[in-house]
Parts: sequence; structure tokens; C-alpha cells
Amino acid sequence: MARCSYHLKTVGAFVAVLSVASCAVAAAGGNSDNPLANGGFENGLLHWKVKPAGDHAKVKAVGDASAPDGGSVLVFDHQRTRGSNISQKCRLQPQSLYLLSCWVKAKNYHRTGTGFRIVISCDGKEASRRYFEDQLSERWQIKTVAFATGEKAEALVTFSLASSVGKVFVDNVRITRTTRAGARAVLGSCPIVPRIPPKPGQARARIW
Repeated sequence: MARCSYHLKTVGAFVAVLSVASCAVAAAGGNSDNPLANGGFENGLLHWKVKPAGDHAKVKAVGDASAPDGGSVLVFDHQRTRGSNISQKCRLQPQSLYLLSCWVKAKNYHRTGTGFRIVISCDGKEASRRYFEDQLSERWQIKTVAFATGEKAEALVTFSLASSVGKVFVDNVRITRTTRAGARAVLGSCPIVPRIPPKPGQARARIW
């Protein structure tokens, strides 16, 4: 019985450690599978590079009881038609397909130009989506962008609000590796994965 009791205490302690670790990861705004740090903005704008407009515009993390993930969200708050953006770099697997997903909602959103835009720049290529007034609402919606990596697999993720007034909220930004079938199932199309020319030694190895 003593040995059994010790075993149960050990298992209980291990479970407790896992629970604490899970809570810590959640507090960081995501989990270890997400290449982006603080994608849920639970730690404010930590790990994100912010470029707000000089006046009449704010980019900040705020508390939101309706947040899909945690209790904080990113908000672009433009009182006049200004341009702001927030970005983060990350390393991914080369020659792979990825999906960037996030939750977005808007309030009193009106454009005179580009509007709200999601851009992923990777190895000299760019995947992006821009959103018109009728594509955003005051209810949270999932927005997704597919992109492919090249040889370096260095990606720059940027959210921007340009030539617009109103508020746009963003939460739970995630990047997940996918397949052609997975990308088509979500978006109906699939980006092309760049091919890297084989080196001479590799080419001979393939022939033989």
C-alpha cells in the first residue's frame, strides 16, 4: 500500500506539473505548436513590432470578454484615415505549405483606400488578403491566408489598417503546416511551393 501511495503521489505531481506548464503556455498567447509568439496577445504586444500612425490612431492590446482565445485582443483604433501596422518574423520549414488563421471583427469600419490587410512575406514572395466593409462584421470571424515557403523559410507576418477609420480587432493568430488537400479544403485553392534546383552532387545521386 505504501508503494502504491507513493506511485499515486508521483503521478499526481506529474499531472500538476503538466497543468502548470499548460497554463503558462496559454498565458503566453498560444501553444508550442504555433511558430508565432504571443499570437493571442495575452502578453500585450510582446514579440510584435508596432508601427502606429503619428496621430489619431492607436494600436494596442485590450481586454475583451468576447475574445475567442484568452482575455486580450489586438485592436487598431483609427479616429481618422491613417495607416498602422503590426508585424512579427518567424522561422518555418522550407518548401512547405502553411495556413495563417486568426479571428477578426470590426466596428464602424470604413475605408477610403486599402483597408484591413493580412500579408505574409516569405522568401521573396507575398501572400495577402484585404477586406472590404462587407467582409468584416461586429461578430468574430475566422480569416485564413495560405502561403508557401521557399529554401530559407523566413516569414514576416503583417497586419495593417490603411486609409481607414474605425476599429478592427484581431485574436488568436496561428500558423499551421498543411497539405495541398488541406489548403484546398479551407480556401478552395492552393499556392505553389517553390522548387529548389538540386545541386550537382544531389542530381547525380538521384540519377544513380
